Amino acid sequence: MICSAAARKWSDTRFIGLDQTYIFPMRKRSVCQYLILREYRRKGLGQAGIRLLMEQRFKPGQTVIIDVLDSNLPGRRFWAKVGFAPYSITMKTKNNA
Repeated sequence: MICSAAARKWSDTRFIGLDQTYIFPMRKRSVCQYLILREYRRKGLGQAGIRLLMEQRFKPGQTVIIDVLDSNLPGRRFWAKVGFAPYSITMKTKNNA
């Protein structure tokens, strides 16, 4: 697994967000961190950043995976808006034995 990180999503000279992607064997990549600072949200910058990320870090047709907490409704709406769809459910429990 190789990690590729960029903390340089800039608007003029201001830091507005970051991304971090992981490259896994079998030609699969995962976006594990993607953040736009609160004051820059809802301005189209997040979507523009994802388009740029797809153009620069991923090959056409390559599978890209993200994880979003089920309780994160704004995050789920954002990722759906940029083309991602649910494909799996991860469930957890605590061992109370």
